[in-house]
This record gives sequence, C-alpha cells and structure tokens, in this order.
Amino acid sequence: MMAGRFLIVLVVLSGLTLPLYCGDSTLKSSNDDYDHYTFAVQWPAGICKSSTCNDSALARIKTFSNFTIHGLWPSNWSGSNPYYCDDYSVNWNRVNDDLIPVLDTTWVTLYGSWNDNDFRNYEWKKHGSCAHGSELLDSPGNYAPSDFFETALSLHEYLDIYNRLKSHGVQAGGRILGEDLVNAFKNGLGGQPQIQADWKDGKLYFTQVYICLSRYFEVIDCDGSVFRGDLEDEYFYFPSTDEF
Repeated sequence: MMAGRFLIVLVVLSGLTLPLYCGDSTLKSSNDDYDHYTFAVQWPAGICKSSTCNDSALARIKTFSNFTIHGLWPSNWSGSNPYYCDDYSVNWNRVNDDLIPVLDTTWVTLYGSWNDNDFRNYEWKKHGSCAHGSELLDSPGNYAPSDFFETALSLHEYLDIYNRLKSHGVQAGGRILGEDLVNAFKNGLGGQPQIQADWKDGKLYFTQVYICLSRYFEVIDCDGSVFRGDLEDEYFYFPSTDEF
C-alpha cells in the first residue's frame, strides 16, 4: 500500500473494508452538489481494437493486465453533474512521489495527443475539483489532487475488477453474451454497472464499465439502462492483450 502523510479512513465497500487515504493540502472546492460517484474504468485492449490508440498506449498494451482508470466522477441521478468547480491545474511537484509510478501504470491516456499527466490533469479539473464534500474523501478543511488520485487508486486496487470477473467465469480472449457479462459484474462487484461497447468492422468491442458508488464509496446499482445502447442480446468481443 502506498505510504505518505495521510489520515486513514476505513470505507465499507460491498460489505468489506477498504482503506482510503486523505492527504494534507490546501486547495478546497465549495461544490457539494452530487449524490453519488461514477467510477469509470476502461479495458485497454477493447479501446485499442475499436479505435486508434496512441503510440504510447500501443507500446504498453501488453502490460495492461487489468482495467485502467478513466475517472472518478461526482454524479447526480438527475444527470446534471457538477463540472470544473475550481480552475486549478495539478502541480505534479506536490503530488506524493509514491503515487506517480502507480498512476503511470493504472491511470493512462490511450488515444489522442495528450500524455498521461495531461489526461489526469483534465480529469482532476473537470471532475476531481468537484469531489469536495464527500463524507469520507476530505481531511478536515483540506482537499487536493493527491487526495483525489489516491482515492481512485485505492478503489481500483480494492475492486480488482478483472480478477473478480475471472472468479465468475469471464476473462478476456473471445466473445461473451451481453447478459452474461452483466451478471458477472453484478455478482463480482455487488451492484449493477453500466457497460459501454463500440462497433468496428462489424464487431462489438467491450470498452468501458461505469460503476456507481454511494458517497460512502459503497457499490450500488446504477440507474437506467445497463448498456449504453440496446445491446443485451449482442455478443461482445472481449479482446486479450495477446492479440496485439
């Protein structure tokens, strides 16, 4: 587990206990206008099969054995989500040193001209700056990018999404019926997610999953359709990194 000067907060997640760490910093947003989180993760092989990944992502594709983080988003069931609550860029010199190597393998950009820090800075400014006010994310009176990044990394580590899918009979390399993919996620995580897939050359590639969390970081059912599109009876390609 990552070290540093942190206040340890124990979070109940799917009936188990997750250690989260809230840091000691100065930036604070006044926004508190959200009722849950969306934890968005992407399957790199699916992204790179269904769209054009950048050279950096393709060079590292075989190292991605789990889902990578897209973002941790303060959200509202109404669909009116808070964005850009503070216009502060990340000062990477003030982000805890032990976070950087973990971020570089877990929270990466897959396409476009951005580098990894550009992508993470965008996610901080658009979403992370609005996360102040969580019952468990803040240390008293303080909030900063390190808190946001470490919370997302702790969730990613604890949820261990790909291995939970494998424990329910689903793994990359082949096709899977949409309904079976949903059931594996529900049984593995304890809540109904939303799943995204993208068409290319007549194939439907599984690319992202959106996991809904309470403000106490409990996995809960997402509202509305399970799929972003009418895909329940479709077969999804769940590509392996061995295909690159």
